[in-house]
Amino acid sequence: MKTTITTIQDVLNNSEDLFFFDTYYDRPEYENKLFHRSVLKIRKLPSELREEINNYVKENGVRFFTANDDDEGYPKNHPKYDEEHCEDRCYGYYLDTDNNKNIDFAPLDRFTAPDLGHARMYYEQNNQIKQL
Repeated sequence: MKTTITTIQDVLNNSEDLFFFDTYYDRPEYENKLFHRSVLKIRKLPSELREEINNYVKENGVRFFTANDDDEGYPKNHPKYDEEHCEDRCYGYYLDTDNNKNIDFAPLDRFTAPDLGHARMYYEQNNQIKQL
């Protein structure tokens, strides 16, 4: 039996997690592309529904970024922020659909570590940046 996905709730009910990068250093084809671990294939969603899902993840998920070993994770306005080591960060939003805002970024490792050398991941919690 084939299930039709037509709403955000359909996607949430059939996905373990959802995430997207709004800034992916030197790989614009990954920007705003929805990634997920899902029971069903949800690749052929209408663009309007994809946009709704991305907005939902942005509003309800966790802001994160990945970085290289030399990046200490300081925000841009911090005196220790080092432009040379921070220019290749990849930023995005992550949502664990079972445990809303759970910090479990295992699926992200396959994207940034191999192709960008990113070994560190940071997330925002209570307006503070923390390393995972």
